[in-house]
Amino acid sequence: MVEANLIVLWGANPLVTNLHLWPFVQQARERGAYVVTIDPLRTDTAARSDEHVAPLPGTDAALALGLMRHVRDAGAADEAWLAAHTTGWPELRARLDDWPVERAAAECGLPAGTIRRLGERIATTRPTAVRVGLGLQRHHGAGQAIRAICALPLVTGDFRYPGGGALVTTSGHHRVDNGPVIRPAGMPAPPARSLNMSRLAAVLTGEADPPVTSLVVFNANPAATAPDQARLLTGLGRADLFTVVLEQRWTDTCDYADVVLPATMQPEHLDLQTSYGHHYTTLNLPVTRAPGEALPNTEIFRRIAAALGIDHPAFRDSDEDLARQLLADAPITYEELRERTYARLTGVPVGSAPYAEGGFPTPDGRARLHDPALAALGVDPLPGYTPPAEAADPELARRFPLTLLTPANRYLMNSTFASLPWHTRRAGPPLVHLHADDAAARGLADGDAVRVHNDRGAFLAAVAVDEATRPGCAFTYKAYWARRSPGRSTVNAVTGVRDTDLGEAPTFHDCRVEVEPVPAELLTAEPPLDEVAEPVAAG
Repeated sequence: MVEANLIVLWGANPLVTNLHLWPFVQQARERGAYVVTIDPLRTDTAARSDEHVAPLPGTDAALALGLMRHVRDAGAADEAWLAAHTTGWPELRARLDDWPVERAAAECGLPAGTIRRLGERIATTRPTAVRVGLGLQRHHGAGQAIRAICALPLVTGDFRYPGGGALVTTSGHHRVDNGPVIRPAGMPAPPARSLNMSRLAAVLTGEADPPVTSLVVFNANPAATAPDQARLLTGLGRADLFTVVLEQRWTDTCDYADVVLPATMQPEHLDLQTSYGHHYTTLNLPVTRAPGEALPNTEIFRRIAAALGIDHPAFRDSDEDLARQLLADAPITYEELRERTYARLTGVPVGSAPYAEGGFPTPDGRARLHDPALAALGVDPLPGYTPPAEAADPELARRFPLTLLTPANRYLMNSTFASLPWHTRRAGPPLVHLHADDAAARGLADGDAVRVHNDRGAFLAAVAVDEATRPGCAFTYKAYWARRSPGRSTVNAVTGVRDTDLGEAPTFHDCRVEVEPVPAELLTAEPPLDEVAEPVAAG
């Protein structure tokens, strides 16, 4: 990225959620790079960028198509590289006839001139680096949005250059083979279903047939983090559901458990870690003994298997055995990694352009702008625009006129940190941020107590009036625990169980709400539980 002359941070807020990336952005700026952040919210990153473009939530694909149309019309498509290393450019080029800048601007709620200027900058700047954040994947049209955004640097040929192209995640590059661990040799396919955690509220209240009657929760706190919270808690509270939680702290989910087992923390167990944000694989070595009867998840699973009479040899593998199996095809041995503790195992050299001559992870090595495999799934094989489900619903907008986004707070990246007083004090109590126009229309002032609601449920918060969001949008930070929130509910009381157009991912940011004033005492009527979440008894 330091080689880029234009950096587009699309739905990414690295100053909060990807801080180790920011020094490289800064190095590029020192070399003269121009930094653009595309985000409906004026995040910390957007405020420090050279330009902030704020489309309506869920319209990223329309913006990408409008930018590609400008690039095509400017004669800046890299025709030779596209012909050599992609499939489907003629079809996509024809589709762009339907996406003049004016149409994209109307969908995105942006001036057409904003899209033209950015399109011209992209058309004339090599290399351009596009960093795609994870947040924009959380609306109904997310799959097509990611495809369209990643198509943009394919059309410009930016993958030719070190520092050019698009990055969503590095996870697919790590040379760690988890196949033998997930399905060891000789182990038959289990007679089990695959159920989507983001649909847990539906799964536990009738969607699963036959019903789920036992649940093991580890590395998760779904009572606080899964959508449609009220329905989820109804499901977790079923008398016929036997729930086991592996934890270090007493979370919201522990309140619904039949059994809570103490699990180890990172310094207490051996683990092998890859990454979705960098190229290094790390061997995590235990540096202290676990207290009491606390055990690694893996050992708990081994003991459960033994209690169930499952005697496959794989359940006798230690954590070190598993690490060795994962590294069997890696260019480093377990002993070498133990000595070094981390190593760059992705095979992507620093400063390289790994796809300059193609070699994409497809059967023929060509990037697929047109993918017939998607057509077989009933999905448009070309990048297109799938509107958000709720944010683009005019009937729903009449009842719930605000689109609600739920980004990460720098102190509450996820619900793990909500157990720590240092983090919760700095994060502060739940707030809902409104544009001044939306606050005035509801007679609200900074600090007022409000109820944020829709047909699924409601949560309580104080109002923060600022310019961080555009009119018609609101945002509140995710990851608070219900047990220490006013009204004992969180933002997931209003988020819905709905899948994205590809990948069956959750749609947290595709949510409409209304905000109404409530008495201020409701924010403090229920005293919070202990400031620090109680540790799970370890012995």
